[in-house]
Amino acid sequence: MIKRITIISVMVLGLVFLSGCEPGDTEDPTVSITQPADNAVVSGTVEIKATADDNEEVTKVEFYVDGDLKGTDNEAADSEYSYSWDASGETPGSSHMIHAKAYDAADNVGESSVITVTIAGGGGPTYHEGTISADETWYAADNPHIVTGDVEVEATLTLEPGVLVKFNAGTGLEVGYYNPGALAADGTADSTIIFTSNVSPAGPGNWNGIAFYSNTIDAVTVLNNCLVEYGGGNDYGNIHCYDASPTIKNCQIRHSSTYGVHSDEEGFTEFSGNTITSNAEYPLRIDAEDVRTIGLNTLTGNTKDGIEVGSGGISTSGEWLNQGVPYIITDDLEIGGTASPVLTIAPGNTLEFRAGVGIEVGYYSPGALVADGSTGQITFTTSISPPAPGNWNGIAFYSNTIDGATKLNNCLVEYGGGNDYGNIYCYNASPTITNCAINYSLHWGIYLDGDSNPTMSGNTFEGNADGDVGP
Repeated sequence: MIKRITIISVMVLGLVFLSGCEPGDTEDPTVSITQPADNAVVSGTVEIKATADDNEEVTKVEFYVDGDLKGTDNEAADSEYSYSWDASGETPGSSHMIHAKAYDAADNVGESSVITVTIAGGGGPTYHEGTISADETWYAADNPHIVTGDVEVEATLTLEPGVLVKFNAGTGLEVGYYNPGALAADGTADSTIIFTSNVSPAGPGNWNGIAFYSNTIDAVTVLNNCLVEYGGGNDYGNIHCYDASPTIKNCQIRHSSTYGVHSDEEGFTEFSGNTITSNAEYPLRIDAEDVRTIGLNTLTGNTKDGIEVGSGGISTSGEWLNQGVPYIITDDLEIGGTASPVLTIAPGNTLEFRAGVGIEVGYYSPGALVADGSTGQITFTTSISPPAPGNWNGIAFYSNTIDGATKLNNCLVEYGGGNDYGNIYCYNASPTITNCAINYSLHWGIYLDGDSNPTMSGNTFEGNADGDVGP
């Protein structure tokens, strides 16, 4: 009897313990740096201050300079956390990026925005405007570099790692407009090159941005480990490329009043490792032919997250990588050309189509579309919200389609049929269409015309106004 009572007591205690358990805390703390101000000039011992808050309790705040952890504050004073950074050994004129992380008891983490400071005592400020017609180098020791009027680069302008360039309102940097020119801004991970506003407080659209034109010397032009912010006053973005193909990699591009990056006609020599965030429009706008020149990037946290795709002719084979945001299609994607291009859509991608546009494969000349979602469904849908049948035209395969190379597998095709045929239209074309969900067409799910005999299996249909496969 005694043993039995003991067991029951343990069980009761266990039940009491379990009933006291609370759901896990999953909410991240918030943290922001209050001192020094962004773009401040500092010296000696720099007092960095931050405020942090959490739905439960902040346990500590970490302070980082140029990505390196410098100090931790475990106890707030009047809700403020602080760290004293000894900057006395830093190079005069050098620029540094500061941010903070806040933690709670459940190890949730919140991260502040990055601010930039310049070490006093350099040779600057150094002022610039007008045309650069002979090769020139801007040095970090001469920071900050202040652009007081448009700078037009018609030679090679080299920026040393750590250079800080601040633009007065309405000014910008133009490369290769009238004559050949290049911008070599090759920073390092711990010595970033910064292009920012000289307006206080800084805001989107303060300055025009960096523009590369058709006389840009692409082989020399590079932005690497750069921060470009608060531009877009030219109505294009922080960076605008017109008939130019610079290399842009490992850059932070943020706080534009329009696009992060706006590309017309040529695409990029390289475009990868960039973080494009907090821009008022899409992080990236580019022509359809040039999407293949985009490597992997981080493109979230903008007012509109996606890649806006214009000017739809595709005459060169290439792959559209899965960037984790949708491609927004603004013009018909016309796939075909003398080189028999194959457009490959990577698994997991989403393509959203504006009203009245679609995909046309092999209309005038040979072309193929490969959308194999075996490892992640590929979605073709409307960009209109709320969606409705006929919002976009659909996918059309014509007589010059390269049938043996063309495949739709594990795709979702929905809300098309604005072409009066269906979500998928085949005219004298026989692509492979397997394991696809074909839904909510204004007309047919699949419309077969002429001598079309596609390979089809495993497809499902729902809500197509005229039927599944017709006529």
